[in-house]
Parts: sequence; structure tokens; C-alpha cells
Amino acid sequence: MGKIINILLASLFLTSCMLDKPFEQEDTSSTDVVFGSVPENAPPVVFSWETMEYEELEILNPNTTVYNEAGNMIADKLPVGKYIIPINGSDSIVAVQHTVIQVSMEQNIYFPSKGDFASFMVEDLFPYQGDMDFNDVVFSFNITYGLDPDDVSKVRNMTINIHPEAVGGNAMMIGVGLKFNTPVGVASVEGAASMENSNFVQIGENGTENGQNSCTVVPLVGNMRALFSESNGFLNTFLSQDPVSSQTATVTINFTDGSYPDYSSVVAHLASSPASLGVSLFVTIDSREKEIFAKGNNPTDKFDRTLFAPTGKTDFSNEENFVWAIQSGVRIAHPQEMVSMHDAYPRFGNWIYSAGIEDNDWFKTPETGKIFNFVI
Repeated sequence: MGKIINILLASLFLTSCMLDKPFEQEDTSSTDVVFGSVPENAPPVVFSWETMEYEELEILNPNTTVYNEAGNMIADKLPVGKYIIPINGSDSIVAVQHTVIQVSMEQNIYFPSKGDFASFMVEDLFPYQGDMDFNDVVFSFNITYGLDPDDVSKVRNMTINIHPEAVGGNAMMIGVGLKFNTPVGVASVEGAASMENSNFVQIGENGTENGQNSCTVVPLVGNMRALFSESNGFLNTFLSQDPVSSQTATVTINFTDGSYPDYSSVVAHLASSPASLGVSLFVTIDSREKEIFAKGNNPTDKFDRTLFAPTGKTDFSNEENFVWAIQSGVRIAHPQEMVSMHDAYPRFGNWIYSAGIEDNDWFKTPETGKIFNFVI
């Protein structure tokens, strides 16, 4: 069974977080923010920053439910066939098949698993180096793929839940979008949140963004701050402050009848896969032209490509192979303000410097008192 490694982003650049007073405007003219100010040891150039894998699983019994190693459901009532199933990189068992008695027309595949959330963690000073705390924009998410009962290789709809976790920077307008790396037919989008006065202003009647030719973009959240009960300042990055609650945005994308995309073409994109495949989450920071993706992604047609110049590359990593976001198949508690991932997770460094060969479950052993682990 062929494995593909999935998951994205992590960056190491000096962010808005390093402030004496947490709500003061940062001074990005500081020499500390000059490109090239990187840790002495850079990750190996071959490192993909991926913490997930996909494995092809063959279902031999009809009406089968699939579970991961932890016992969480990742596929429901599948008929006989071959499927790409997401697993955590540290799992020793790919999936367990369990044949159920009841027959249902609802056949779904869940990312990362039913009811569970993955993490998307961002450094916001792209294209310059941040402080590696990855708490400038943090949200958890999951995806349900609704399969076509007449052809389970096709997806008739996708439902994405976006739950804001933290804002550890000064950006006032933070958008979240989903990019289909090749154009797809979208009939309608339901539930896009806080779109008023956001950077996503050119939206068609079907809910996709106009002006995209090489891809299809679905705006999910227009202004992430608006989903918190308090919208100003740093949110959920200081343990000394009360946690700020947030509401989940639930967005359903209905594909055009008669042209449903293949499931294999809309799974979460892998840096090790061609950039033309899959779907990719991204954030916009204070302007529509500034997008931050995981490593290995192409930007949308609205991205300002001059932003790539300081990085020396065009795949959201730089010449030292640092990135600006981490996407994980499990929910990761983000570091507190001014605490790097290296300090918050002692095995994180060994994971990146070993090119992901060692300690790929680094997120299981945080340093006590250095992470923000309140449930919001």
C-alpha cells in the first residue's frame, strides 16, 4: 500500500509577537526582522514539513466502517473498493475495517477523523522571519467528504469546520480560504462566515471567488477576528489573560451535479505531491494579495508574487527550508507568546533536523507551562 506523506507548513521568521507590551504595533524595520536572520542549523533541504500520511486501503466487504489506530472513525459505510485514507505519521496501524449491519446511503470520509480536528498554525511576517511560536494565526479544522452513492470515487459535497484558536499578532483582517488546485465545478457554498467588509470582495453567485483562472477558490472566513467573543489585541496567547471563546464556521461546498470531482483530487494537498493536485487551506493577512500557504503550494491568481523575492523560492519556503505555517493531522496546543516551537515542544527540533525521520510524534510531549492548552 503506497504511502503519501501529508501535511503542511511551519515557518521560522521573527514575528509580531516579540513585543514588550503585547498590543503595541510591531516595528518591522528592526534589524531583527532582516531576511537571513535564521537559526544556525537549518532543516535539510529535502524536509517536506509534513506530519501526515495517506495510505491506500482496499475494502473487501460492503458497508464497511474504517477506524484509525486510536479507534476514531475515518470512513463510514464504504462499499468495496480502494480508498486513500489519512493517518497520522506516528500511527503503526493504518486502519481497522469493521463491517456494520445497517445500510445507509450516506457514505463519508473524514479528515482527520469524525468529530476530531486538525491544526493550522501560522507565522504572519511572511516573507520575513518570525519568532517560530506559530501562534500569530491558529485555527483547528476538519473536513467531511460526502461521496456520491452512485460512484463512491466522486465527491458530491465537502463540509469544512473552521474553529479559531488564537491570534498572536497585530493583523486586523485575517481571512481563511480553500483553494482547489485545479478548477472544479461548484454549484453553491453555504455558511461562509464574517464576509462583510473582508478582503474577499469579488464573490460570485455560487460562493466562489471571481478572477481565479488557474484554480477555484472558496472563501471560508472573511474576518477571523469577528468569530472571537473579543476581537482586539492578542487573543489566547498569554496564559496570564482569560481565554477568549470563539465560534466555529461551518461551510458546505456543493459540487455541480454531473461533474463531481474525484475524491483523490480534493484530498488535503501534500508538499510531496504535484502542486496541481488536491486542496489547500490558506490565510490572507490584512490584504487580499498577501497569502500564506503550506510549503509546496502555488498561490492563487490574486497573490502578489513580488512577496516571494526575499525568500528566494516560490513554494512558501525559503532557501534555508523554513516555512510560515504548520498543518497537522491532530489538534496541537500552540505555544504561548514569545515561546518558540523548539522550547514548547522539546522534540520538535529533532523532528525537523532529521528531515521528519525521527520524533514524528513530537506534538505529544509539550513542555509544561509553555503552551496555551485551554479549551475555547
